[in-house]
Amino acid sequence: MTDLTKICPMCAEEIPATARVCPHCRTPFEVRIVGYCPTDHEVVEADEDHKCLKCGSAVLDARIESKMVEPWQAAPRAAPGQPATVVPPTGSVSAGP
Repeated sequence: MTDLTKICPMCAEEIPATARVCPHCRTPFEVRIVGYCPTDHEVVEADEDHKCLKCGSAVLDARIESKMVEPWQAAPRAAPGQPATVVPPTGSVSAGP
């Protein structure tokens, strides 16, 4: 599965289908392998060896699913050598009178 590619929706560059971050524009992706498990009788997530994460059986029709992670969903990146910090959203919601 390493020779498959996808197009980054942000910079339109061709990148590996398994890329979790675009090497050109740093857009993050959520990547997972899924396939049909004949033991569990459903589509399940699989590991890199195409084994079901639930029972360990080989899955059929394994494929890579990839979607862009919205910037507010991505984990914040810290400067090298610094711990990452989580900043809560600003603003408040008022109930009104």
